[in-house]
Formats: sequence, structure tokens, C-alpha cells
Amino acid sequence: MTISRIGSRQLPGRQGFTLIEILIAVSILSFGLMGILRAYSASVTAMENAQYSIDAAYSLKAVMGGIEEKAIVQKGTSPGASSGSFDKWLWNEEVRQTDLQVKVSDDGTAGEAADESAGYYLNLVDLTVANPLRTPAKNINLVTYMESESVER
Repeated sequence: MTISRIGSRQLPGRQGFTLIEILIAVSILSFGLMGILRAYSASVTAMENAQYSIDAAYSLKAVMGGIEEKAIVQKGTSPGASSGSFDKWLWNEEVRQTDLQVKVSDDGTAGEAADESAGYYLNLVDLTVANPLRTPAKNINLVTYMESESVER
């Protein structure tokens, strides 16, 4: 007994897919793979940016440690600019005077002082690191305040 399909497009004795069905399946598969590759590419870029930020933060921390050590030895910071390199990173430091004064009370804590001249001024420290090997160039900045070397303004 033979079972025939009504409305079948296949020729008798032939089984399988037509060429148009295969082309449609391959094109759908290729669009899916393109989406997966784009997502992979975006995640690799995000990972590289995160690693760059971690390396920059480490470099900022190391350079800032040197600046703090110098400030401790010199009993404060003095205005000026300097630059150098750390590992593969280039850094620039700029120290600017401000009119910010911290008043020190008689017990040594910050607050109201009996003597108006008791206290110290703060200098603005602007530290920038950049990796010259990275394209496009990206600078990472750290801005903080440190005790001034001189007491008078």
C-alpha cells in the first residue's frame, strides 16, 4: 500500500531539502553567528577598558605614594609641576596654591583655633597618568588636596 501526500511538491522517489530551504537556513544561521560575534567583540573591548582602568589606578596609587612620601619629608607640598614615567605609564603632576586654610585647635585637631594664624593652607594636587602605547590615548586624572609647605600666604 502506497501513501501519497496531497499537495506535496516533491517528485515521486525524491526526499530531502530544496536548495532554497538550505539557503534560508544558512542565512538565518549566519545572522545568529554575527550577533554572537558582535557580543563577543563588545565584551573583549569592555574587558580591555576595565584592565586599562585597573592598571591606571595602580599607577596613580604608586605615583601618589611617591608624592606623599616627598611631602612627608619636605613637611608639605610646594607649587610647581613635574613629570616622569612609571612602568609603561607617563605621569604629570601639577601643584597649585589655594586659599583653603585648615585651622588647627590647641589640642591638635582641625577646628576653631584660639590663634588665627594656627593652621596651614592646602595645595591642589592634580596628577595625570597616560599610557602612550594605547590607541586612542586616554588620560586618567586624580585631583586631591595636600598640606602646603609654607604656612604664610
